[in-house]
Parts: sequence; C-alpha cells; structure tokens
Amino acid sequence: MTKKPKKNIYIALFIFLGFLIGVFLHAVIEIFYIKFLLRNFELFSFGLSWNGLLLLHGVHTIFWTLFGIWFGYIEGVYWWREIYEKGRIRKWFKLFHR
Repeated sequence: MTKKPKKNIYIALFIFLGFLIGVFLHAVIEIFYIKFLLRNFELFSFGLSWNGLLLLHGVHTIFWTLFGIWFGYIEGVYWWREIYEKGRIRKWFKLFHR
C-alpha cells in the first residue's frame, strides 16, 4: 500500500477513535449530571426547565462529538508524523530490543 492511502486510513481511524471518545465523555458527564438532577433538581438545574436542559443536551452532544472528531484528527496527524515520518517507534524498538 502506498503512503497516501495508508496515511488517510490511519487518520480516519484516529478520527473515528476521537468520535468514540467524544461520545463516551458525553455519556459519562451526562450520566453523572442526571444523577445530580434526580437528587436535587432545583439546585442542579441552575434555574433551567426540562426544555432548557434538553436544549443544553443537544448543544452538549454537538460539542463533544465535534471535539472528539477534531481531537482524533489532531492526534492522527501527530502520531503519523511521529511514527512514520520521524521514525520514533523504530528508535524505541531498537532501545528495548537489542
């Protein structure tokens, strides 16, 4: 496989991983926040109604999804450069596998 398709697949898989991490972070934050809301809605709703919280949920979903995709792209480009262009992984293997 030539380098260009390999690089594109590598970065696309990192983007997918970032997307999954974003969805996971969104779920964890929301699970804990809903637990707080069920304990004391008046305190933790910050004066918002259920409709306001539903809007906040949509914004929160879009934010974490886009953040995950962006983070995956940034990390994919970074690690491609470190591993394949700079050859850092080869230096690491040579250090530990003499």
